[in-house]
Amino acid sequence: MSARHDAIVIGAGLSGLSAAALLARAGLDVVVLEKADGPGGCARSFTRDGFTFDPAVHVTVEARPEAYIGLLLQHLGVADQVVFERFGEIYRVDLPGFSMVAPTGREDFLAAHQDAFPAQARGLAELFEMRRELYEQTSSMPQRLDLAEDIEAVMARVPRVLEHRRSTVESAIAPYLDDERARAVMGASWPYLGSSPDRLSFLLFNQMLETFHTGGWFPRGGFQSLVDAIVCGLESAGGTLRTGAEVTRVLSADGAVTGVELVDGEQILAETVIGASDGTALLAELVGWDALPASWKRRVGRYTLAPSAVTLFGGFDGDPQQLGMVDENIVFRHWDHRRTWAELQDGRPGGLWASVPTLVDPGMAPAGRHSVTITGLVPAELSRDWSAAKPELAEDMIAAVETAFPGFRDGFDLMETATPATYARWTGNRGGAAYGWENTPSQTASKRLPHVTPLNGLLLAGHWSEEGESSLRALTSGRAVAELAAERHGLAGAVPSFGGPSSLREAARAGS
Repeated sequence: MSARHDAIVIGAGLSGLSAAALLARAGLDVVVLEKADGPGGCARSFTRDGFTFDPAVHVTVEARPEAYIGLLLQHLGVADQVVFERFGEIYRVDLPGFSMVAPTGREDFLAAHQDAFPAQARGLAELFEMRRELYEQTSSMPQRLDLAEDIEAVMARVPRVLEHRRSTVESAIAPYLDDERARAVMGASWPYLGSSPDRLSFLLFNQMLETFHTGGWFPRGGFQSLVDAIVCGLESAGGTLRTGAEVTRVLSADGAVTGVELVDGEQILAETVIGASDGTALLAELVGWDALPASWKRRVGRYTLAPSAVTLFGGFDGDPQQLGMVDENIVFRHWDHRRTWAELQDGRPGGLWASVPTLVDPGMAPAGRHSVTITGLVPAELSRDWSAAKPELAEDMIAAVETAFPGFRDGFDLMETATPATYARWTGNRGGAAYGWENTPSQTASKRLPHVTPLNGLLLAGHWSEEGESSLRALTSGRAVAELAAERHGLAGAVPSFGGPSSLREAARAGS
């Protein structure tokens, strides 16, 4: 006899787990099905010889007790299970002959750029004012528009959003800065979103940067501690997590989902199924295009994948701060970001960043040593022989970091190398794509797949759907889908909103 639940969640990454935990807290019977042998997805940590590594997520935002993640954990009753450490700086960026530390705090961040490019000081100030307006307007927009309200009236309140809805980082910054190098430094954090400034959505980039101004945060023990806390919240509320449970088919009848079938033939029934896994695989293979309108197949077919990555995991002997390293270090071989993009498309890891979490959490490594990951973007392609290329790729990446931080090579001990094939195996994402669809203006926010699908009861969460990429967006995506699912089960209002960005709430209080 088939088991029955109120809701099934496919995928135990941050979005799927947060959706499930919130639904369980709202009183629904929820089961999470995860193909891998443990939860976490992109946020799953691993250990080697006393070192702990985070393969994909290295920093998050909105983690203070009064901010989004803090409020989510409090609601789930697990806030005491995660301790977040605050980064001292946002990042350091190194380009040939140039380096700059980007500090936390909006005004300090602006001042650092003005000090580096004094002739651009006025343009930078005007750019930052535009960015502030854009962020406030973007954040004021409801996650779901009320159809009873005039959409034109809503959009009239957000003129900056309309102005930049199709802007790339490059096109938005150019009118304010006439120095190519100033533009290159201003857009230097693009690797965190996976597209070069001439391709990357400015709306998305600006939201990331504005939240970075409030500080970057790292969960003590690695991001697995955040995953484990949400799992605890799920299970303490009566929800269930099943690992090693591969879903091979989403069952449906008469235009509505009825449950799922596992690889061993077991069927699990529910009137709500939340897909929090690779978007194409879910729709094409688990649901089947014959259960969806033809327009959905065409839409998905137009999407392009974001890059994957090659990541080096290793230990470091010595003090990385003596080399000038901070928690997050972005390294470019060229000033021309378009050239970096072209090279990474050819398979040379580019848009490198070296993360040193032990600067805020020494427990990530044995005493006196440091845990270091070096990530470089490459195409999300599995047709290449990435395994054979590992030694050459690793040497090229280490050489780039050594150029920026002389002496790094002497202290770095390479332990593991991950490639797109590794990420595909870890996450289930096509090609090991690290960000879902590429974050271009035509593939972000509402241009991604909607949470609500034409198949009644099938909802989508995660970075393949509306909110898009990042650890915070995965969590907010899970919340949005949990709200929709709760409403389907007659529990409107049972899933809290947790407010908007904490920085805007604080600004509003200060002005009142």
